[in-house]
Amino acid sequence: MTRKAQGNAERTLSAAAQYAQALEAAAQVVEASAQLEHAWSTRPGVSNTGHAHPVQLEDLDQLVDALGYQVVRSRPNVPTDNGSWFQDEPTALNRTRTRSLIDNGVRVLGARLLRDPNDRLYVVNHRVHIELIPVNVEPPHTEGDVLRAALGRYGLATYEDGESGVSWLTVPIDPATPEREIYERPHFRISSGEHAERVASAHDDPWGASFYDADGEYIDSLDASPSGSTLAEDSAHCARAVTQYIAGRTGTGLTASPTEPGGQ
Repeated sequence: MTRKAQGNAERTLSAAAQYAQALEAAAQVVEASAQLEHAWSTRPGVSNTGHAHPVQLEDLDQLVDALGYQVVRSRPNVPTDNGSWFQDEPTALNRTRTRSLIDNGVRVLGARLLRDPNDRLYVVNHRVHIELIPVNVEPPHTEGDVLRAALGRYGLATYEDGESGVSWLTVPIDPATPEREIYERPHFRISSGEHAERVASAHDDPWGASFYDADGEYIDSLDASPSGSTLAEDSAHCARAVTQYIAGRTGTGLTASPTEPGGQ
């Protein structure tokens, strides 16, 4: 075997091993999420008695101290037949994501923060009503958590973002990019349909990864994973495809293996 051929073989083997690690990392998050989802669905209920009173945002760390929160959003812009607000399907958030949601609601949307005697929290204004029910069970992982686990195996940084009910993961091609500058540098935006924050078991569309330049102009989209892929396989495929695309543009990183273990 020539030195060049040996080098190519070593790179292919290394890429295959890295893909396998990404697949395993994603699969572990999926499995853990399934266990958490079962625990979440069988948790005891929380009573709903007493009036809610305004609280200060400065006390957020102390106010949001449960392992997880069930989130129920109501909106006035899509009224139901009887004139009440439209209510979204309940979602589950961990402590960190709950704090971010409240902070954004109060600081950006100008909403009020209320708490009742049972530690339920409410973020309310004329545009949205969000009820946050504390649950001392860790919430299930999201589909985005699974993808982040796979991307992490390739050394890629990821940031959650969203707007008007649409959510995505942002991946700068330079992992050292500060979070405040990710949209000012070349980056990927990745979502499943219009989502990246649903419970892992709700993932029903393959990840779509679109590349944007430093001016925010759309440049390219990557091929989706093969039909019938599991969430773990979809995430590992996406992570590898993003890495390969970055390597092609920057001349760095691993070259992806030509076939996935167990794939076509």
